[in-house]
Amino acid sequence: MHAAATFLTTTGMTIAEIAERVGYSSPEHFANAFRKAYHESPGSFRQHQKKQ
Repeated sequence: MHAAATFLTTTGMTIAEIAERVGYSSPEHFANAFRKAYHESPGSFRQHQKKQ
């Protein structure tokens, strides 16, 4: 999941592209797993990191 967080903060890849890159066949499954690990959605994580 660390790789996904890095992609979210350093690239303009879509959530679906990141999900595929880190091994998820479904963006929904990726988003659920990301939310469990980081306690927020991938989109929210990206927005919060851009503000910092």
